[in-house]
Amino acid sequence: MAGLLYYLGNGNDKINRDDLNQFGIGYAFDTLSFSAVNVSRGPAADPQKPGTVTNPGPPGVVVAADGTFADRPPGYYPDKQRWMRIPEVLLEKQGEPAAGVSPPSEIWVGVYSDAPPTPALLQRRQILNGHAVRLGDAQEYVIPVVRMAREVQGTMKLFSGLPMATSVDERGQWAQAGVMKPYERLWSYACDFWDDLMQSLQHQVEGEAGDTDEIPDTPKIRFEFEESYDAALEALKTNYRLRKMEVALLALFDDLCVAEILCAVVDWPTWVAWNKKKTQTSAG
Repeated sequence: MAGLLYYLGNGNDKINRDDLNQFGIGYAFDTLSFSAVNVSRGPAADPQKPGTVTNPGPPGVVVAADGTFADRPPGYYPDKQRWMRIPEVLLEKQGEPAAGVSPPSEIWVGVYSDAPPTPALLQRRQILNGHAVRLGDAQEYVIPVVRMAREVQGTMKLFSGLPMATSVDERGQWAQAGVMKPYERLWSYACDFWDDLMQSLQHQVEGEAGDTDEIPDTPKIRFEFEESYDAALEALKTNYRLRKMEVALLALFDDLCVAEILCAVVDWPTWVAWNKKKTQTSAG
């Protein structure tokens, strides 16, 4: 298995971490060290066929996280690799390039065709606990539980599974101050999906628990297509160094995968298990 590759057109091997952040791909390396290899050519897009790779592009540099390659060295080998260009709008640029540093003409993400990365190679240094979900590459990824369900005196209650900010109240006591800022968008998606899920299952919600005799393992969802995929990506990237183009390159998402990710986010497997236990107890 090998990690992901990033080609920066017209770049060079003097690139540093600040450059990667400013160019918009710092997320791909997190706290990992990396290597940069000058290449005499790279991928280029066919203007007549958007999304396809055509004649070699300009010289540049291929950057890869250290420790993610064994017998397949970083570099540009078009016969052995797949590449996708990262649109400018998706680059997460932080600040302006340093004086004398020119931004790359374009940035592509690539992978060895016969050695796609494992989740372990893509995992962030610290991850949140969650449910394992098998994605489109037939590998299991840990999806963080955002709205955690726990049984309290025979009733299911909801709690935050995300790190919470802490403050001090007017009495000088420690007090929770909501979900920490990096996770606010994921929390919002989870709350919206939970509300949608309750409506789609026509639950009569009492307090914080849904009341039903039978619930499906993976219910149908009514989220809009773009919103559901964005929510799934937000969950996945919390634990993995991935964004939209990496997910597309590795073919990680389909409708079923996205539904299972969203169900994991709201701890649906725990609800299913609890409901089955309750049903069996009632039957007995």
